[in-house]
Amino acid sequence: MDKMKKWLTFLIGFISGIVFTFIVALVISSSSNSNGMTFFEQPAKCLISRRFEVIQVIDNNYALAQESYDGLVVLITNDNGEYYYDEQTIEVPVGQCVRQVGIYKYQTKIGIEKTVPIVKLMDE
Repeated sequence: MDKMKKWLTFLIGFISGIVFTFIVALVISSSSNSNGMTFFEQPAKCLISRRFEVIQVIDNNYALAQESYDGLVVLITNDNGEYYYDEQTIEVPVGQCVRQVGIYKYQTKIGIEKTVPIVKLMDE
């Protein structure tokens, strides 16, 4: 009977360890952002920037762009299906502005980690 109790205790501990490991892995994978993007619950106020030049296209709806006036680098996004291309100039239309909706962390080709705002064209 003593051997049976020890074996049962071992088995319960072993199964508990496996379950705990899966729970920890699930929490870590859900909190980490594989694409480097973190979005805010609410957009921030309008930025004064009115003109951007695309530096690098990240994905169909995302591009790294540099603000023409002060050189601020942003990840610009859209939901209207337009495709970005290198060296494209993006003008903010009258009645709209760019609002920060999150942050984007990425690593440059030389290994430097950068964090830039994610912005989106929105109504003022």
